Amino acid sequence: MPSNNYIEFKNFAEKLAVNAGKILLDLQKDARIVKQKDIQDIATTADLASEKYIIDEITKKYPDHSIFSEESPEIDNKSDYRWVIDPLDGTKSYVRGIPLYNVSICLEYNGKAVVGVIYLPATDELYSASSGRGAFINGNKINISSQKQMESSYIGFYIPTKNRKFVNYEKGWNAMKNISEKCYRIRQDNSSNIALCFLARGGVEAYINLTNPPHHHDLVTGLLIANEAGALIKVFDDGTFIVANNKFIYEQLTDIINSS
Repeated sequence: MPSNNYIEFKNFAEKLAVNAGKILLDLQKDARIVKQKDIQDIATTADLASEKYIIDEITKKYPDHSIFSEESPEIDNKSDYRWVIDPLDGTKSYVRGIPLYNVSICLEYNGKAVVGVIYLPATDELYSASSGRGAFINGNKINISSQKQMESSYIGFYIPTKNRKFVNYEKGWNAMKNISEKCYRIRQDNSSNIALCFLARGGVEAYINLTNPPHHHDLVTGLLIANEAGALIKVFDDGTFIVANNKFIYEQLTDIINSS
């Protein structure tokens, strides 16, 4: 894809995410559950309204593009371009009034993420990135932390759970315990996209999920933003991953994990 298209696509995705975020804020008090995926995994009228707005806008501007969205059947136009949408990432937080939810929009070209936008409506934080052009929050460039010492580092975790697909459950808990004894603090955030944005801006030195492989739409946008901010990323064959600010923290983490 010609690089001069990145800005056009990113600007478009940013506008969609902010407007979809406004929809979520407007509907939050009256949102109703319309789909119960499991005991806690739900979709609401707000998810569907945000999704409809985003899909309608993409199909109007780029009618030949393919679209994957969490709550609807995939639109497969056999295009080199595919939009990957999570119209409300963090629905459970949203319905409980916790401000850790977001709108996530990613554009892939021939299977590679090239533009990504994550918008947190509750805090009006707009994270964005495009391939080779860096990562930004509200238009200001961001970079990962320069910390190299584990004892001074904040390490984020996806807390192991058996309420969704899991691997290496006991090892994951042991590794988290052992890392917590070596780093300054551990933090919990089960929204991969938000956690990776926090890492991209230098808020934590790493984010780790050793037990519960996320869906593609829950991770792809955050990985692009973290990568463009300078992060070191390792996704394993089973879908689990480690994202760190640099090789020094990454190597210390892997040593602890391998011995757990």
